[in-house]
Amino acid sequence: MKLTVKNIRLIVLVIFFTLISNYTKVSAYVPTVEGKNILVIGSYSFQNEWEESVLSGFESILGDKNNIKSEYLDSYSKNTFSYHESFLNYLDAKYENQNIDYIFTMDDEALKVIRDHMFEKHRVFYKKPVFFVGVNSIINLNDEEKKYLSGVVNIETCLECVDLIEKMHGDMKKLYVLCDNSLYSQSIMTNISAAYH
Repeated sequence: MKLTVKNIRLIVLVIFFTLISNYTKVSAYVPTVEGKNILVIGSYSFQNEWEESVLSGFESILGDKNNIKSEYLDSYSKNTFSYHESFLNYLDAKYENQNIDYIFTMDDEALKVIRDHMFEKHRVFYKKPVFFVGVNSIINLNDEEKKYLSGVVNIETCLECVDLIEKMHGDMKKLYVLCDNSLYSQSIMTNISAAYH
């Protein structure tokens, strides 16, 4: 692609819309929770800015009166069934003598790993209430899961951005979308593909 003023504007707009779509301030009522053991599980790592900001806010509200522990799946480094199984075994070994009251997951991958195993009796989080944020794909809960799972689903289609690009470049024949292999990126690609194929 030749770097012209028009193309630079397009790149700046894409970056702008990407940034504002990822940073949405959400306020919620937080019930009084005191003296509980809460395990926070992030999908990525402590270096992920969004997860770190969520954890920081979570700890600022609930941290003084509760025991909060955090773990990270690091799904960017490895995201296989055997790795997930090892991670779950690590959690079981580390927290076997602690009574976990609540699980709080951040992003799709952490929720999927916990959800897929929450009814296994040998797990430290067996039938524990799970709260989630940052989930970007539609999830359908069965009746048993509805007793334990609740949270916030944030469907981002990015279609507004693609529409704007299309309006600015009506003669465009192809649009290349660069994504990683996260569930979030997969949901974006699914939405874009469904709208434009």
